[in-house]
Amino acid sequence: MTRVEILAAATELVGARKPFVLGTVDAEGKPQLRWMGDLLLEEPLVIWMACGAQSRKIAQLAANPSAQLVFSGPDFMTVATLSGHCEVRGDAEAKQKVWDSIPALTHYSSGPEDPKMTALRFVTKRVEVLQMTAGMEPQVAEF
Repeated sequence: MTRVEILAAATELVGARKPFVLGTVDAEGKPQLRWMGDLLLEEPLVIWMACGAQSRKIAQLAANPSAQLVFSGPDFMTVATLSGHCEVRGDAEAKQKVWDSIPALTHYSSGPEDPKMTALRFVTKRVEVLQMTAGMEPQVAEF
């Protein structure tokens, strides 16, 4: 796959807005994985998410902003792993941005001014796409 094809495949999976996995690193250096819901995708593969301001991932990202996101197709035949940096954004503009873009937040928060909600901004630095039909060798693109 060319770099353009790798990025297109990853963008397609991210753009499907299906549940995905966020990986962070805890204080002991161990990976911590959790399911995430919806997101806002900006180009090129900058991803905004929302979460509880008191969640464990907030402290983990404050200590180590390295993170990974994993997306898959419905049949798990294509998987994209995005590696990069994730910053915690509690400012009003960032919270409004995710609130306006992720309708399901109404189930978890009273609005962008809710102090219990915060935004996360993930900036992709590396993409790996694994297509099971094309073999087991991941295709990689760096930013």
